Amino acid sequence: MLYVLLPLIFAISTFFAMIGQGGGTFYVPLLIFAGLTMKSAPSLSLILILATSSAALITYWRNNQVDWKLALVIDPPTDVMAFVGAYFSTLVAPVYLRSLLAGVLILGGFLMLRPPNLSDVKPADHTG
Repeated sequence: MLYVLLPLIFAISTFFAMIGQGGGTFYVPLLIFAGLTMKSAPSLSLILILATSSAALITYWRNNQVDWKLALVIDPPTDVMAFVGAYFSTLVAPVYLRSLLAGVLILGGFLMLRPPNLSDVKPADHTG
């Protein structure tokens, strides 16, 4: 199974690094399908996301495409809530976590089908 997972993870990492995503929406279901438990798949997914995001950040930074002010506002709460979420995941049965994951993925899929509202978006002259 590892020989099947490695190319899939490599492809997912490459694709999601190009569009600025971590890939967790694909890593977790893929790892669960491969036999990992609902308790271990998210933590391995976070390690994969850290590696992918760190590598992509270097490239985006070199091309002056990182909005550091926004990152400094958004990142601290997400770091704290990652610990909170990990703690609470130990209190919930895996069957409920899988159901919650499935629901969030389905909802996210439907929301992505809607056309974006770009009326309030101003093009950025420069980031970083």
